[in-house]
Amino acid sequence: MSQTSREHNEAAFARLRKRTYRKASVPDLLRNWPREDVEYVAKNAGLSPEGIPDADLPELVAAQVLSKAGMQSLLLTATDEEMQAFEKLIDGAELSPEEEKHLELFNDLGLTAVYEGGKIEVLPDAVRSFLLYCAEDPDFALARRQCSWLGICIDMVFELYGACPKKTLYLMYKRRFPDADQDAFWEVYYRIPEAQRYVRIREGRLIYDTLIGQKFFEALGFSKEPYCIPEEAEILDWTAHGYPSQRASWKKLGEALAESGAFPEQSAREEALQHLCEVLRLEDPPEHALEALIRHTPALAGREKTLLPLVREAAGDTRCPALRGFTPLEMQSNREHASR
Repeated sequence: MSQTSREHNEAAFARLRKRTYRKASVPDLLRNWPREDVEYVAKNAGLSPEGIPDADLPELVAAQVLSKAGMQSLLLTATDEEMQAFEKLIDGAELSPEEEKHLELFNDLGLTAVYEGGKIEVLPDAVRSFLLYCAEDPDFALARRQCSWLGICIDMVFELYGACPKKTLYLMYKRRFPDADQDAFWEVYYRIPEAQRYVRIREGRLIYDTLIGQKFFEALGFSKEPYCIPEEAEILDWTAHGYPSQRASWKKLGEALAESGAFPEQSAREEALQHLCEVLRLEDPPEHALEALIRHTPALAGREKTLLPLVREAAGDTRCPALRGFTPLEMQSNREHASR
């Protein structure tokens, strides 16, 4: 063992000893889960669960999860925010409600448990594996930054295009890693476990896997015309909020919904804006989008005259799959520019 490895292990165990952990483990947790949930963890950890008896599956999956290959596979696409929240939890720090939202990944992967009073803790064997195999590992840190960004870009394929040429995803990846050539990009792409990739290569293009078979989206992604590649900040904003929260039109719409009093909690208002964005990006008429929102939120009734112009403005400022990720306003501007 090298001096560097020895020092790392000593630091990891010193950090581990700072906390008092409950007597629980990853196998304990998985034994109480439905088989389909354990299979989900197995696939993300790089283990095929097919043919493994129910009685043996939790132990075998836990062994894979706690191995170096398994732990790194599970956390390969974790975002910076998720990793920061996870490490704070390991060190016993108090997390804000916003930070706790970033723990969903680890809850789904069987690395954390929820105790009385809603207290969330990382299971001690998961802490040990993480500290030994992931924390302070520069090679893993770089791979995670690359793969997590590509994972975000893949999510944006769904929002912006549904389907697109393969090169479009590469160009989006370059928003954060501008020096990456296509060989480096595909190396990162195939490093992500297939269970975490969510897109399929079909007929020379990428299509988001849940959209395969849907006629509207099956027809997309073949255009030779340019596809819109948003800047990194816009991609991160949409990923964080589920709609383009920093665009002026969406800010005005959000403020109007807040002033309506129909959404006393910000989370409910965010859900309303996310739903509107989902409808408008498929180019549903703004009138229909607002009608649906009012049916769902009757307290908005009577505010149609105030809200409809704002919804129309937001619609013109929303990126649409049928427009290759451009907004209607951008497409209009492009046409006018081309006709000059």
